[in-house]
Amino acid sequence: MTMERAPVVIVSGFMRCGMATTMAMLEAGGIPIAGGAHPPTYELPQTAHKVELFMRGMFAPYGMDIDQALAQLPPEMLALGDGYDPAWIAGCGGKAVKLVNPHLVPSIPFGPHRAIWLDRDEQERARSLAVYLGMPPIGLFCDIIANYFTTWRPAARAALEKSGATILDIQHADLTGGAERCRAAVDRIADFLDVPLDRDAMVRRSSVAIV
Repeated sequence: MTMERAPVVIVSGFMRCGMATTMAMLEAGGIPIAGGAHPPTYELPQTAHKVELFMRGMFAPYGMDIDQALAQLPPEMLALGDGYDPAWIAGCGGKAVKLVNPHLVPSIPFGPHRAIWLDRDEQERARSLAVYLGMPPIGLFCDIIANYFTTWRPAARAALEKSGATILDIQHADLTGGAERCRAAVDRIADFLDVPLDRDAMVRRSSVAIV
């Protein structure tokens, strides 16, 4: 199979679910990373207004002032679906593309893609995001975040399904739960993608990737 005809490998999910870890593992295993993204986050260039609309829409009903939180956002948090070019994604055969919040992407190109869907306990994810933003990992902030992820998870996963992608589900804990559990996840990923991968290198990379 030529690289041009190989399926696109889409690594997708919500933020703080292990996508950067998975991208790093795929890269270590021998799959090229699409675009001009750089470790440790592997984000594609995005625009800032999308994340502001996203966060204000999520917090406004609660009367919360999030200007401080927005000011603290690191650049990698700006990848919320805005700026992805479907035609560009379709041309990434044989490469891995990190696709954050797929329900916010206007049109994921239809094709025989292989998608790895990363998931995580919503409360755990919310606490991780709060810490990432420099906020206390307790209280209303975490509750709102967890509720958002729970509410929109079906739509996000459905967006991948509508693209025609074959989907493999991986839990965040599969990648962070120790060498034995990670090795099992690596074997599942390699078998799913059905391409030669350096599985040992993938396991080693998982231990140092930022999640």
